[in-house]
Amino acid sequence: MEFIVNGVELREANYIEFCDFLAKNGSEKKAEFDAKIIKTAMKIYGLTAKQIAELTKYLLNCDSKLFDYPSDKIYEITLLQGLVVVKNKNTALSEKLIEIKNWAKNIDNWAHVDCVLSKVYCPKKDRNELFSFALRQAKEKDEFQARCGIIILFSFMSDEYIAEIFKLFDGLEYGRYYVDMAVAWFCATALIRYKNETLLFLENSEKINDFTYIKSLQKARESYRISAEDKAYYKTLIAEKRKKKRICF
Repeated sequence: MEFIVNGVELREANYIEFCDFLAKNGSEKKAEFDAKIIKTAMKIYGLTAKQIAELTKYLLNCDSKLFDYPSDKIYEITLLQGLVVVKNKNTALSEKLIEIKNWAKNIDNWAHVDCVLSKVYCPKKDRNELFSFALRQAKEKDEFQARCGIIILFSFMSDEYIAEIFKLFDGLEYGRYYVDMAVAWFCATALIRYKNETLLFLENSEKINDFTYIKSLQKARESYRISAEDKAYYKTLIAEKRKKKRICF
């Protein structure tokens, strides 16, 4: 990809010029497809994941005007702002967490959360600080801000942190679709390594709703890393929950 627009080096481009660059490199067909899946109010230009990766690498290695641009208008600009923040190895974690929290206030879709917060760079010595931040963020009232915390917690799926994560989940406010689905995705993944702990949480939680319970087991049954025997067992749990509550989904 050539980082020049209208004869101007992209790092020196103003907002209009940067949008022109996105328009010239994007795909209208992909933008229409992405809009149906992402469901954002922001304009989408339809750049590919490879193009976004190239742009992120370029912007990380130069002084650009990226953070002078509006953060709530263009999907790709908001995405790039988030990626540059989380991937920057020269920013102290304390400062990075402030930037992440401010960035999260502008998002209105799951894709920004998942694409950005699954890639937070953090030195090993700062892991506990990042974990504490994720716990706090997951308690936010806004469902996309809360999802940010849950997505970060995927990188903490370990013996050291799993109990505290389930304790957090047992106190969340459910009934927010993108929070429910993030917890379900986490539980489905956790069932691979922490089957007993995850089932204990699902069966005994007083807060988790039926939707999240069932989706956790459904997503686990789609995994090739779950045994046929366990999948059959999860199917019976789903059937029992549906029968008990007469749930249709």
